[in-house]
Amino acid sequence: MSHSGRFNIAPPVAEIVKSTFNVAGAGTAAGGGGGGTSRFPLSMSPFGKPLAVTDAASTIHMPTVSQGDAMEDLYLWASNYGNSDVVLTMSVGSYDLSDQPIKVTIAAGAGFVLVYPGIPITSYAVYAKASANGALNLTGFVMRHNAIAPGSPSSGYAGSML
Repeated sequence: MSHSGRFNIAPPVAEIVKSTFNVAGAGTAAGGGGGGTSRFPLSMSPFGKPLAVTDAASTIHMPTVSQGDAMEDLYLWASNYGNSDVVLTMSVGSYDLSDQPIKVTIAAGAGFVLVYPGIPITSYAVYAKASANGALNLTGFVMRHNAIAPGSPSSGYAGSML
């Protein structure tokens, strides 16, 4: 049996796996095309700088894909550089944080604490605020999974299993 690239399987099977999961390429920045998976920074922090979270709601991430073309798994970590515990409140799709808020207490002096563990989002922005100013940062990224057949969410989304 011959090998194809890093796959220890017959070449025809390896080619099917590569084309199905777009192993050779990672898709496009806009999210469409080919079923690939790509890692992107938060839309509000394109260069990866931690976002200061204040006591006023602010946008943390806005998906930049069309619904049905891609899904994003959002990963967020909070750090509290203050001397008191701070409650982080987040919401998906609700700027005023009133629709199903997610609340996490971040201990004083805590380093990076995972507060949003790769939960899929499609077209709704994610908002956050802190119970105190000057103590909390958020950082993170998204894993964008392109639709196997763009515009058809029932086709499924590319995984990162290979």
